[in-house]
Amino acid sequence: MTFSETLRAEALPWWEAQRTHPFVMGLLDGSLPREAFANWMRQDWLYLQAYARAFALAAAHAPGLEAARGYAEVLHFTLTVECPHHLALAERIGLSRAELEGEAWPVTRAYIDFLLHHAALGDDATRLAALLPCEWGYNHLATALAAEPPSPDPLYADWIAHYAQGAYDEQVRWLRDALDRAATGQSEAKLAGLREVFVTSSRYEWAFWEMCWRGASGPGAPPTR
Repeated sequence: MTFSETLRAEALPWWEAQRTHPFVMGLLDGSLPREAFANWMRQDWLYLQAYARAFALAAAHAPGLEAARGYAEVLHFTLTVECPHHLALAERIGLSRAELEGEAWPVTRAYIDFLLHHAALGDDATRLAALLPCEWGYNHLATALAAEPPSPDPLYADWIAHYAQGAYDEQVRWLRDALDRAATGQSEAKLAGLREVFVTSSRYEWAFWEMCWRGASGPGAPPTR
């Protein structure tokens, strides 16, 4: 296995918990309450802005021009494709731009701080380990959901189709390859640290679904390992 594959195997309980989470399953069968989706819209809008900044920091601190270009391409896609799509979905459920610019709930704030910390202060391998679970996780979930019968809710069907599109496949492939290269030749202690960062990001991904499902009270009990 590649190093990125070993990281995913390490975080598998959290990935499986996301795949079967009631929020995610509600997207697929159309049963997700609009209130829960609105929670996600508000919190993810705040997260997306920080995610873009994290990639801007990654590009600024990249070890070479090729790496900087790769980070910049993900940043450009986030700003010109993902953010406009998010705003279009918000408009469809009656959320204004002003309503999206609200308060970050505790899980959102903790996840944002975690990403920006590693993007600003970590080395390239650490930045990649922190950023990859979001891009890879959403693409993985949406691709799995897209293989099922379409959601009866057109809004949720659009959400699934958006994150299952090929552009995300390409970004995930680049991020994984970059992490595999950055991990080559690293010490066992360093690799263990990268595993911890990747698993922590994966745990935040699960906690984000939980937070949006439950409301501002945040996560309930974590999945068993």
